[in-house]
Amino acid sequence: MSAGKAGLGLIEGEPGIGKTRLAQAALAAAEASFAVFSARADELERSRPFGVLADALRFVPEAPDGSVAVPGLEYRLVDQIVERVEALVLERPVVVGLEDLQWADPGTLAALRALRRRLAHLPLALLGTFRPSPRSADLERLIEDWQAAGALHLVLKGLEHARVLELAAELIGVPVGPTLEQQLAKSAGTPLFVCELIGALQDDGAIELAGGVAELAGESLPPSLRLTILRRVGLLGDSALSLLRIASVLGTTFSLADLSTVSGRALAVVLDELLDARRAGVVEEAGALLRFRHDLVREALYLDLPESARLGLHREAGRSLARAGAPRLRVAEQLSLGASPGDREAVGWLRGAAADCVLRAPETAVALLERAAELADPSDPAGDQVLADLADALVWCGRPSEGQSLAADLLARGATAGTRDQARATVVRGLWLDGRWHELVEQVDRWLGAAGPELTPHARGRMLADQAMACVFGGDAARAEELGLEALRIGEQLDDDAVVFQALYALGPVHNFRGRKHDELAVAERALEIVERGTNPDLVRFHPHFAAGIALAGNDRHEQAEAMFETGLRLREDLGTVWDLPLYQAGLADLHCQMGKWDEALAEAETGVEIAGEVGTRLAVVVCAGVAAWIHAHRDELAEAERLLAIAQSEIDRAGPQWGSYWVILATAQLADGRGDQPRAHEVLCDGWTANEHSVGLRTYLAPELVRGALAAGNTELARSVADTVASYAPGANAASARGNALLARGLVDHDPELLAQATAAFRSGGSSHDLAIACEATAMTIAEHGDTLAAKPLFAEALTTYERLSARRDIGRVLAAMRAAGIRRGSRSAHRQDLKGWESLTAMESDVVRLTVEGLTNRQIGERLFISRRTVQTHLSHALTKLDVSSRVELAAEAARQVSV
Repeated sequence: MSAGKAGLGLIEGEPGIGKTRLAQAALAAAEASFAVFSARADELERSRPFGVLADALRFVPEAPDGSVAVPGLEYRLVDQIVERVEALVLERPVVVGLEDLQWADPGTLAALRALRRRLAHLPLALLGTFRPSPRSADLERLIEDWQAAGALHLVLKGLEHARVLELAAELIGVPVGPTLEQQLAKSAGTPLFVCELIGALQDDGAIELAGGVAELAGESLPPSLRLTILRRVGLLGDSALSLLRIASVLGTTFSLADLSTVSGRALAVVLDELLDARRAGVVEEAGALLRFRHDLVREALYLDLPESARLGLHREAGRSLARAGAPRLRVAEQLSLGASPGDREAVGWLRGAAADCVLRAPETAVALLERAAELADPSDPAGDQVLADLADALVWCGRPSEGQSLAADLLARGATAGTRDQARATVVRGLWLDGRWHELVEQVDRWLGAAGPELTPHARGRMLADQAMACVFGGDAARAEELGLEALRIGEQLDDDAVVFQALYALGPVHNFRGRKHDELAVAERALEIVERGTNPDLVRFHPHFAAGIALAGNDRHEQAEAMFETGLRLREDLGTVWDLPLYQAGLADLHCQMGKWDEALAEAETGVEIAGEVGTRLAVVVCAGVAAWIHAHRDELAEAERLLAIAQSEIDRAGPQWGSYWVILATAQLADGRGDQPRAHEVLCDGWTANEHSVGLRTYLAPELVRGALAAGNTELARSVADTVASYAPGANAASARGNALLARGLVDHDPELLAQATAAFRSGGSSHDLAIACEATAMTIAEHGDTLAAKPLFAEALTTYERLSARRDIGRVLAAMRAAGIRRGSRSAHRQDLKGWESLTAMESDVVRLTVEGLTNRQIGERLFISRRTVQTHLSHALTKLDVSSRVELAAEAARQVSV
């Protein structure tokens, strides 16, 4: 670590090469200045959620009260770990050292990535050791993530022959003779092999000292490290060797109580045997547990057992642990390792353990259910239920495509009615979370035809509502409205709040697309009332506070919309549903962009994209990336705009039209214009206008940009057609911003200062600050062209002031050029200068985050104080550190103190 920033270290090497000794030496050296937390992963505990990290921190994350099974909930537990470590680091620099990461569970590896990313500005060192193989996809992702962040990666190789001889001489006390040297050459430079060989020979009295050198006494050496280890352990006696073999079945780390239970020996007898093993260096203490001194010691004992004996011991261990009341996961692991196909006992325990894990570690639940599926008898109906559970778990762990595909296979081959119902729900949820709207519509159409007779009216109503929502997001507003109204009719007839809620939730976006903003707000408020009575049929997919926030924003009630989004965000964080946080961040990014809070919008958008990447969801990525790209394009930060547009476009290419495509259209056009490719900008806007033929709402907001582009290209006919079209929408437009856009489009076409002044007035009463600046600019230019530069000047000044506040450099340049063309001079340049670095460049929110950070608050505490997401706090802090040219909280505190003294 340097300057109070996080440090990362990876030590890679084959077993016995010295990873542990090097890591332990590093941790011991750190103890003088750091709080050190360390633990070792165990091959037989790979299913224990957050196992090795929880051992190191002496802290077990738990799902919050009231949590439900939703995708991404394990990341709420990751949040708990990050908050725990953050609190520790704020008291004293911390080192976390984890050994044998090749055995670590997915939750631990996800938490290590999060610690690196979120606490990068704190004095935290993370150290991990691992073998070259096995290497899971999660471990590979961690290694790549740390390497990209500048981790020190040491790959340990075998000792050179000269160093092997030096090590042997150090162990024996004299140089090695030629015969012993030849045998040591078989060690392949592995330090552990050298130590075990010398130790075994010394135990046997097989080393002679003659002429100042050590030589063999004539007995041949064991041909492998495993046999060498077994030879040394065998010296403890048959009883101890038998007990240690049973211990090897329990894993590298084990408890005296478990070993006593499984071996059937009294605790006192087990203790005596293990004390001898500890004195011989075979086992060592690990807190309240014991562990083999090295994984290779356990592996040697375990592999020395015949396979049939290993299977039998695992089965007996599982049953013994079950009788003793051990956790289901430990029982299931043992029974699984001793099971053969068709073992219903093992399948039952695996399903139970998976149910226990699905909240905290869905990846672990998937692994358990995959093993259960391998063991289940294909002819047993319970096997289909295992597959249905597995499909659900795949969705929970952020793999909706796989879960949907497995559930679809179940339906295709036939299953019991209950299993089919579960599978259909999984297919819908999987397609929904993956944004595959057209497939969802087609799939429900098939079910309503083929499975119609077995569907209850309640199920039919929910499916119609699902279809309606998919049609909305897929761009078919007409069919969406038809389906949504039918679902609402069914729900009201059945007096089923769940169906009514779903139908209302689907109809909200329909009204939005149709430009019926008041109707959208009415159904959103009615849906919210139902939820407040306690009915939300699917917390994963339905977000009534988000829908209400969108409706309030569409009615220009920005402050109320902001409060609604923030309420929904806090409720979701409390529930632990990290998966859907990007949805609320997208809503806030869109809203803050309209409100003229561009820096806050960027922070929310950046956070949303980051969370989506972290947890594997694709919800709202297009909106977040599109809003941010549009802002960066207006700020003339074209490379960043292009990067973000690539993210958004890849989502659209993958899954079809998405919510937020409007922002992508505007940002793409702005980027092309910024690069001087006005024909391309105009083409993008025209394509967007055509593609949104049935969306009154989106066309209304696209119109001014398209009219301006058409007029610049000399296409007056197109400009007039667009203005006429949005004028036809005006009678149904409730929101001032919608009326403002219609007036602005008509005023631009007619070159009418009166209409443009009316547009400006409409935007003053409701609408975005950027739209208001555009209207002021257009009005000023038209007035100036009519010869009244005196009246134009304050409007130019108002537009310029807004653009400067937003740092919209491309807009600033355009206004200044128009003012020069009209012969209007701007005011004092110093008054308009924008600080890009230093304390004066911080936004109000960044200043608040910095102040509270310096006071020693954690990200969670800052978020609670400022009513923003803790992840958004980290984004604001990163932006502030960049502006202040510091790289850690330590440097930030020092800079803040210096600022106060100045």
